[in-house]
Amino acid sequence: MILVVGATGIASGSYLYPYALNQLIGTKFKIVNGYPGTTEIILAMERGELQGIGDWSWSSMKTARPDWLRDKKITLLMQAALHKEPELAGLPSALDFVKTDADRKVMELYLTQKTLARPVIAPPAIAPERLTALKAAFAALAHDDDFLADARTAGIDAAPMAGEAVDSIIATISSAPPQTAERLGKAIGSEK
Repeated sequence: MILVVGATGIASGSYLYPYALNQLIGTKFKIVNGYPGTTEIILAMERGELQGIGDWSWSSMKTARPDWLRDKKITLLMQAALHKEPELAGLPSALDFVKTDADRKVMELYLTQKTLARPVIAPPAIAPERLTALKAAFAALAHDDDFLADARTAGIDAAPMAGEAVDSIIATISSAPPQTAERLGKAIGSEK
């Protein structure tokens, strides 16, 4: 069975993730490219133009369309993360469907970058004291009651990641064996 999903462009997660799933676990997603954003994909789903979206964060889904979840208007197929979301304990992970160790390494490498979401970066020549101040500010933000209350009010899962954790993830990605990185490139259609 083919499932038609929307995407914003060939470099977007909404394209890359279903494409990689087709390559690595044998799903049959037909990807319709060219939507301006997730909002337009959601509207296309409501119109019946699409059957799904290939990459939509759990926190965004809960915020944008809580009624879809509450009223069971959608079916969640699988999780796209290295670690399962506790709220979705019964929902399988894409990693549960990978058949070979080599494909597992490729899928894990792809999912590793998703743990970063939207990192804040600075130039390499940043003054050390400024970098220290920025890291301390973001670390404090993770425990700021007003910030966390605003995030809860907005329905956003706010869990800022420490700079050291981001550095570790980047190191993991950049030290991936060349054959795994090459296979990932093929699995996400980098030749396109």
